[in-house]
Amino acid sequence: MSKDIRKMIDKVKNFKQFLNENVRVINFDVLYHGTTIQRYNLIKKRGFDTEMQGEKSGYGSTLGVSLTANYEIAKEHAEWAVEKFGGEEYVITVNSNNLKIMNGSNFAEIDNDYEKAYSLYEKGLIDGVELCDMETGDACEEFEIFIFNVKKLNQII
Repeated sequence: MSKDIRKMIDKVKNFKQFLNENVRVINFDVLYHGTTIQRYNLIKKRGFDTEMQGEKSGYGSTLGVSLTANYEIAKEHAEWAVEKFGGEEYVITVNSNNLKIMNGSNFAEIDNDYEKAYSLYEKGLIDGVELCDMETGDACEEFEIFIFNVKKLNQII
């Protein structure tokens, strides 16, 4: 067996071991999503739509929905949405205590790799990730929670 193949196998084994030993799932009682009242009405009618993701921010390469654990930040996002699309601001409150969120420190330990996190979602281990590493303070500007499981999210809005 070549050294390159051995290294790849070792990486997979180490990742699986890491997952089994270290994935800490956290829950939030409430999460928020800032938008406009007009878009809220669309979300209420059709659910969050990954086809529309990134319209506000211009970033939409990873399928899912960004929420925040901080109401004031969601309000700022709603104001930003009004500036971009017009209308009236609205903050969606999501009762999120049934969403399994990977702890932000764990996400940092896998190099903030969305693909690795998404593979955990596909295995049914998590619904999303906390992007903020509370242990180091990294990426905590927006207390962002990224939800891959849009279907489950749509059932609770």
